[in-house]
Amino acid sequence: MAKVKLTGFGDEIDASLEKQLSFMEALGIHAIETRGIDGVNISALTDWQARAARARLDAHGFEVSALGSPIGKSNIKEDFAISLDAFKRTLDIARIMRAPAIRLFSFYVPEPTSDEFADESIARLASFKEAAAGSGVLLLHENEKGIYGQTPEHCLRIAKELCDDS
Repeated sequence: MAKVKLTGFGDEIDASLEKQLSFMEALGIHAIETRGIDGVNISALTDWQARAARARLDAHGFEVSALGSPIGKSNIKEDFAISLDAFKRTLDIARIMRAPAIRLFSFYVPEPTSDEFADESIARLASFKEAAAGSGVLLLHENEKGIYGQTPEHCLRIAKELCDDS
């Protein structure tokens, strides 16, 4: 029988992690997608902050279902090295938080329905995949208006070129 797990972004409840956890606990939810903790974006946490947050999650009996990162929420024309460094840092945080997945985006492009930046977007996502290889962390594409993966056709291309068979 399939197992169902409820999870969600806690920072939509409140900036305070304690308030997020208390509210979700009251609903019987014990898994959280962390995006903001005490007003700090998950990708900006220091190792100390991430370990302290993980300890608070453990004290409440919570697991992290995914990190809701801002990775790929930048202009495709910006220096990719900045995004790649931020992604590698977010991978470190995922390990500390014991997060099995990271949500990311496929970069803002001038015309989301155009294929003009398809190859660049796919190459950048492939670099994230390569950086995550062997980490055990699953990469999840998140849709948003204005990014390359805004359209079903572009999402299909991302899936065909980057998704593994397993």
